[in-house]
Amino acid sequence: MRRLALTGEGRAVMERASTALWPRIRAAVAEACDVEALLAQVAGLEAALAERSLDRRPGPGFAIRPFRDELAADFARINRQWIEEMYSLEPVDEAQLADPRGTIVDPGGDILFVDDPELGLVGTCGLLRTAPGEFELIKMAVLPEARGRGAGEFLLRATIERAFAMGASRLFLLTNSKSQSAIRLYERNGFVHDGEILARCGGEYARCDVAMRYVGQPAGG
Repeated sequence: MRRLALTGEGRAVMERASTALWPRIRAAVAEACDVEALLAQVAGLEAALAERSLDRRPGPGFAIRPFRDELAADFARINRQWIEEMYSLEPVDEAQLADPRGTIVDPGGDILFVDDPELGLVGTCGLLRTAPGEFELIKMAVLPEARGRGAGEFLLRATIERAFAMGASRLFLLTNSKSQSAIRLYERNGFVHDGEILARCGGEYARCDVAMRYVGQPAGG
C-alpha cells in the first residue's frame, strides 16, 4: 500500500473547495430534490394535460413525407375536404389539385405531407415559388380526425424549414378570417399580418381577405 500526501498547494485547494464549492453543490442538490417543489411541478403538468383528452394530445412519431407522384391523390383528397367544407373550389384550386407536380413542384416549389403513426397521411402543405427567393405557403390542411394532435404545427414548422432550405428570403401566405384557428397557428409560428401582400396577391383567391408574412427565425439562424 502506498500512502499519498497533499502538497501545501493541494491542501489549499481542498480547503477552498470545502468552504466555497461544496456548499454550493449541496444547496443545488437540495433545491433539485425539493419534494414540495417537485410535487408542485407534477401538479402543474397534470393540470396542463387535463386540458386535452388523451386521444387529442400531440401524437408521438409524426414523420414528414416528401412529394411523390403517387401521393398526388392524397394531396387532392386532403385539400378538397377543407376547401369544400368551408368555401368552394376556385380555378386555382382545381389546377393545383389536378396537377400538383406541374403547377407547384416542377416550377421550383415543393409539397410535404405529415404521417401520423396511427392514422397515416393526415396533412399536407405546399410551397409555391412566386419569384426568385420568394415562396407562398399554400394548401395547408389537416384532416378533421387528426386535428388537435399537433400534426398541423409539426407540418407547418417543417414546411417553414424547407422553404429556407430552398433559398427563401421571403415567405408569405393567404387565408381567410374565418380560419381563426389556422391564423392563431400561423401567428404562434412567426407570421404577421401584412397589408401590402394582401393588396398585391389577395386577388389570387376570391376567399382571401388575410395575408401574412413570415418574420420568424429561419432554421439554422
